[in-house]
Amino acid sequence: MVADTAQVAVLHLGTNDALNAKSDRECLDNARLALKEIECTHLQTKPDVPLLVCAVPPTKKQYAVHRVQQLNNLFQEKCAQNNSLHFIDTKLQMADLWRDGIHLTEQGKDKLATAIIAAVQDLKKPPFHNGHQKIFLQRSISVVTTARHTAQHSLNPWL
Repeated sequence: MVADTAQVAVLHLGTNDALNAKSDRECLDNARLALKEIECTHLQTKPDVPLLVCAVPPTKKQYAVHRVQQLNNLFQEKCAQNNSLHFIDTKLQMADLWRDGIHLTEQGKDKLATAIIAAVQDLKKPPFHNGHQKIFLQRSISVVTTARHTAQHSLNPWL
């Protein structure tokens, strides 16, 4: 899951479930299961690599607003319980979303990249390896594709 040379892993998940799950319970159960699997695999294979968990961005879909709040609460709780997990409050707002209520605008992508960079810089263990910063962005959901590429691009000066 995490590249051999990675010093930090970034996880962004939950958006699709918040929007597409049949119920709040299904949404949270899917997130719990995904986090458990990722956490177990990550801790077994890369226990020294911090895992940054991004907040689920807001949504314009009224039925999913509560789910997004529940997911972010779950992620914060899990991160508080495990020293290897770190929650990133990305501070994304509705204005950072396109009209579809899912995908990030260019401003939103920049905010996401800035939040990731700040979180990496805040870690006690500097994310440098032989003078090069190694960051692995875990693509957990297809919605993240454009934000992921932008975040990688925005982090490019440090790669």
